[in-house]
Amino acid sequence: MPIIAIFMKRPRPILGLEKDPSQPACQRLSRMSAQSCPGNVRVSCTVARNAATCRRSPWSPEMIPRAVKLLAAGILAGLTLVGAADACSRPTVRGADAAIRPEERIDQALVDAAILAELNYHRCKAGVPALADAQGLRKVAGQHAKWMAKARALSHKSQTPGQANTLARIKASGVRFRAGSENIGQIARFQIDGKSFRIADGASCGFRGSDGRVIPPHTYATLARTIVTYWMASADHRRNILDRKVTRVGSGVGFDGKAPYCGNYYVSQNFAG
Repeated sequence: MPIIAIFMKRPRPILGLEKDPSQPACQRLSRMSAQSCPGNVRVSCTVARNAATCRRSPWSPEMIPRAVKLLAAGILAGLTLVGAADACSRPTVRGADAAIRPEERIDQALVDAAILAELNYHRCKAGVPALADAQGLRKVAGQHAKWMAKARALSHKSQTPGQANTLARIKASGVRFRAGSENIGQIARFQIDGKSFRIADGASCGFRGSDGRVIPPHTYATLARTIVTYWMASADHRRNILDRKVTRVGSGVGFDGKAPYCGNYYVSQNFAG
């Protein structure tokens, strides 16, 4: 009997976010605008301010030199931004090329460093100042990621004492802040997200791609790049990552070994500024 290879398609990772968790800040924004922030979990909190636009028409000769200067300045700014983006590179994080072995121990500090390198690479390309790591944020993010993995639930709410929601977690970090947010996500232990693959040996977690090549487990570097790439592809998650109001970040990972395809990672990160 011929062997039939059945290829499966792993869906994109599941993502979640919470924006502007500070209730007083959100209330201040609401008082400035007729639009209030809906619900306890806010995707965004925006302010609609009255704005006046003045336009002079038709063009007059005295306006031409100013227009040329503005155009030249705009072109120069564009070239500067492109040049800055070209100068951005991913820093090498020592040890990040090692495969993650969740059955032994996940190095949370290495996870945090690898994700920070990815975040700052994208912030550099956008012309946004780099983030600094914060041990307190890393601690609460790791605790929340582990809780999600144990509960097998992707959620901004938690039953961890003192860390029931995003705001509580950022407060529990000990970091002083005026603005904050949270990104969460779930990806497979092996590099199968968004790919077609077949199970070559389920007992030993053997997966092969449509080209027949073995699909390896995530390293610290590939996990960081995968989850940040998916976050950057989502407008709201990208907004959290590129937010100029935040200056510090901490990330953590939890592992659910009972999930299909040899397990899932739950990733959580908290921003503060």
